[in-house]
Amino acid sequence: MSSTPAVAPAPLDTIMQMASGYIMSAALYATTKLGIPDLLQNGPRATKDLAKATNCNEDALYHTLRALAGVGVFRETLSRIFELTVPAETLGTKALNSMRDMVRWIADPFHFKIHAELPYALETGSTVCERVTGLACFDYLTKDHEESEVFNRAMTNLSAALIPAV
Repeated sequence: MSSTPAVAPAPLDTIMQMASGYIMSAALYATTKLGIPDLLQNGPRATKDLAKATNCNEDALYHTLRALAGVGVFRETLSRIFELTVPAETLGTKALNSMRDMVRWIADPFHFKIHAELPYALETGSTVCERVTGLACFDYLTKDHEESEVFNRAMTNLSAALIPAV
């Protein structure tokens, strides 16, 4: 049995995907924060229903779900009707080894601000949390209770997912 070697993506495609990755992260963060994966647990739903349930603009939500469908996170079954894919199932609050809280932590706008300062870190060798927030990272988390909760849930979920392997 012979196998055909996978075709490597074109260099421009690879760079474009990497450069625009923050857009997919932002879309994943927003839909996860809104609870869209939980709303799709019982099957496909129309964007109109999802927008009403999350108090969102229907067209903006539709375009965001289509973008994520383009990378395999959701699937558009009929016009403006979406369902979960296997990767999206991991974003539900009740999913085994749920990635919901980890996505909410890693793709949080807080990290966009921090990573935007990477040139400063490269130039100085300093960490950037203090530059962005005025506080060392864990000091900041003790002051920002919402961010701290997201962090704590993410670390709990990560630990739960890794413990069986350890």
